[in-house]
Amino acid sequence: KQTFPHLNQLTINEYNPGEGIGSHVDTVTAFDDGLLIITLNGGIVMEFRKAIDDGDESNMRKLVYLPPRSLAVLSRDARYKYEHMIVSRMTDTVNGEIIPRKLR
Repeated sequence: KQTFPHLNQLTINEYNPGEGIGSHVDTVTAFDDGLLIITLNGGIVMEFRKAIDDGDESNMRKLVYLPPRSLAVLSRDARYKYEHMIVSRMTDTVNGEIIPRKLR
């Protein structure tokens, strides 16, 4: 069981269809381990890229679909070793299906 006793901040962002976010690791000094991402209205593909090159090419880049009303938890390696981003575009393709982006 993993708990996050030091969660003490909430940031709410609203993104219009087509808007993305640049590749980043959230500030280590401002946020402790355990970032929660809640996707409310529209689903989105989030890209994770390894921030630290450890020579293992097999896990350098991952695309993860976050469906509407989902929760993603970034902790440990996902929190500190991977940058995350959302590409600016109007649609995402998930399992061959084109999904228009909505307000999120």
